[in-house]
Formats: sequence, C-alpha cells, structure tokens
Amino acid sequence: MLQRIIEFSLKHRLIILLSVFTAVFIGVSALFNSPTEFLPDLSSPIVSVITERAGLAPQEVENLITRPIENNLQSLPNVVNVRSRSISGLSFVTVTFKWGTDYYLARQLIGQSLAEVTPKLPAGTSAPFLTNAASRLGEMVQMFLRSDSLSLMDLRELADYQVRLRLQAVPGVARVNNVGGYVRQYQVLVDEDRLRYYNIGLNEITEALEDNNVSFSGGILPQGSVELTVRGLGRLYNFNELRDVVVATRSGVPIYLKDVATLQEGPQFRRGLVTIDGKEAVRSVVTKQYGTDT
Repeated sequence: MLQRIIEFSLKHRLIILLSVFTAVFIGVSALFNSPTEFLPDLSSPIVSVITERAGLAPQEVENLITRPIENNLQSLPNVVNVRSRSISGLSFVTVTFKWGTDYYLARQLIGQSLAEVTPKLPAGTSAPFLTNAASRLGEMVQMFLRSDSLSLMDLRELADYQVRLRLQAVPGVARVNNVGGYVRQYQVLVDEDRLRYYNIGLNEITEALEDNNVSFSGGILPQGSVELTVRGLGRLYNFNELRDVVVATRSGVPIYLKDVATLQEGPQFRRGLVTIDGKEAVRSVVTKQYGTDT
C-alpha cells in the first residue's frame, strides 16, 4: 500500500505539489481568519429580562411585574425553563432555550412577547432590559476612573457621555456599563406648607413639569414657493426656566414652581458604590457582542 502511494506520488508530482500548496494555503488562511474566543460560551442561549420599578417591595414586584412577564415568556418556542427572582425594586426573569437555538432569534422572540406585557406593568416601571445571562464571559475590559479634581458627578458624566460613547463605537462592543459616582439630577423639593396654602396637589406639579417640557411640531407655513417649518420650543434647559413654570392659577394669579418648591442640582439616589484603594471611583465594564471575536 505504501509502495503504491510512493509510486503514484512520483508519477504525478505536479498534482501532489498542487495539493500540498492548496492544503498549506487553506491552513494559513484558517489560522488568520478563524474566530478566536478567550472564554467561549458553551451553554445554550440564556437571556435575562431585568425590570426596575423603584419603591416596590419584593412582594409587589413579584405579583405585579415578575409573574406577568414570566407567564408570557413560558409559551415561547424552544424554551426549556423560566426562572425568576424578585427583590426590592427589581425583577429578574431568566429564560433558557434549547441547545442550538439562535441567540438573536431568542432575543427577538422575547422582545415581541415583552411588547405585549409592558403596557400592563405598573406606572413608572422602566422598560424591561434584555441581557445575555452568560454575559460575564463576554466582559472583555474593566476600567476605573477616579480624580482628585473632579467631583463624583462630573466623573460619572465623563464616563457616561465621553468614555462610554467612544467605546460603543468600537466594532464588536455590545454595551458599556458604568457603576459608581453620582448621576446628576435637577431636583424639585416641594414645600408641603406652601402646597396647602395654595391648595395645590403633587399631581398638578408633575403634570405642569411634563406639559412645559415638550417641544412639538406646528406643521408647515407656505410662503410663496417656500415652505417654512413651524416648531414649538418648549424644552427646559436651565434652572431659571424651570423656576418660572406655572403649576396652577388661583383667582387669575399664576402660581410658579418657585413659589411652592426649592430647586437644586443634586445626585440621584444610589444603592451602591465603587472604591479603589479606599477612594470612590467610577467603574466601566465593556461587554462584547454575542459571537464576536475576543
């Protein structure tokens, strides 16, 4: 057998040489073009649905948010099991699909199902957020920002609006999660005594802020051969505009927001922090897209 192989190779040198060069070319091409994965995800598609509603106790989160979402997701095709966990203000629902199910198809099915149940969730509930339950394997880079001159609010804004946006423009990056520091807020601190004096409810203040912070389209105004776009600019951009919002009218006299509340710039309530060597910092975690090379 070996002698026949040798004789065939000697008689057909050109075919053997071409075969060897072809095999070498395919091997080198595969070496440089094959996807690489530092920590490959060998599990079936597992998608988590995270929903936030601040202020709700675990029991209310379970009854009003987790159960409706869980019941909707159980009927999806190729679902192996659905697990859930409810804590104060947060709902976690984890869906495991059969092995071989396309990950992006699974996300699409879950998204379509959530579109039906989201309008039924309690008012003030944030839109459900989808994430890969095995995303810990997809966390490629973890970095920390700290400064001796910038405040924690400025440091968080730097991470949110500069670092995060630039990193998300890198091909293959799915998202950048920032934790730590303070999220800047414009806070309206209502004075209860002034509300009673003017006979104003909290709902009136909420509706006034919503109605006076909207830009809208006014259609088109024809001017001969030219059409002018009409816009209503109602967005609030600074404290002075916010203070002058009219919340109610009593006996023909307007009651401004500054008459019943104190306005200030402050940090959003937070439930955790990040420290490096005993000093607070902001952490950024870069997660790659599912199936992307590391």
